[in-house]
Amino acid sequence: MNNRMRHAVAAIRSGLLTLRAVGLRSFLQKLGHQLYSRNVFVGTVKRLDDPIRYPSFECTVAPASPQDLAELFSKIHSESRDGRYQLLVRKWYHERGFGDCYVTKVKDTGELCGARWVVTSKHIRDMGWEARFPGLSGEDVLIENVYVLEKFRRMGVQQSSFFHIAGICRESGFTNAKGWVAEDNIPELMACRKSDWLVFEKVVERHFLFRVTRNILERYVPPVPVQIP
Repeated sequence: MNNRMRHAVAAIRSGLLTLRAVGLRSFLQKLGHQLYSRNVFVGTVKRLDDPIRYPSFECTVAPASPQDLAELFSKIHSESRDGRYQLLVRKWYHERGFGDCYVTKVKDTGELCGARWVVTSKHIRDMGWEARFPGLSGEDVLIENVYVLEKFRRMGVQQSSFFHIAGICRESGFTNAKGWVAEDNIPELMACRKSDWLVFEKVVERHFLFRVTRNILERYVPPVPVQIP
C-alpha cells in the first residue's frame, strides 16, 4: 500500500471514530473546520533555565508505556464530547509519531491524570511538517498536545507536568520550550503571562481541503510579553 493510500485509509478511519465519539452535529463542525478555516496563533517561548514556580499538585512524570497509553485512550469513553474529540486527536497524532508521550500520575496513588507530548525538530522533519513549524530549531522543544483528564482539571496538573518535563528536557540539552496558542484562547494566554512566557511571533494557520499551512504575520526580536486581547 503506497503512502497516499495509507493516508486515505487513516483519514477515513479517523473520521469514523470521530463521528462515533462526538455525534453527527459536532462531526460536521469538525469536518467544516478541516475543509476551510483561518485562525491566528501566537508563538510563545520560555527558556528552560528560567525559574519555574514549584507546582502545588504532587505528581510523577515519566515516558508513557504501552499500558499507560492503552489506559489513557480507554478514557475516551468516560470524557465529555469535547474531551473525547481531544483525546482522539492526540491518539491520531501519537500513532503518526508526533512527539514522545509522557504521562502524569498522582504521586501518592499512581492514578493516571494526564499526558503531554514533547516534540523536537527531528519529529517535525520526520513528519514533513517543517512548513507548519518553521520557528522550531534544534535547541527547542515543543511542549504541547497536553491533555488532562476532566476528573483532574483545575488542580494544577498542567503546570506540574510542565515543571517536571522542563527538567527532563533541560537535562537532555534543550534550551527553550515553545508553543503556539490561539489568539482567542484567553485563559491559556493568561496562564502563559502568569508563567512568564514571551511571544516571539504571530502566525496565521489556514485549513483548506485537509491541508494545513502557516504563515508568519509578525516576528518579535527580542520576544515581547504576552498581551491579552
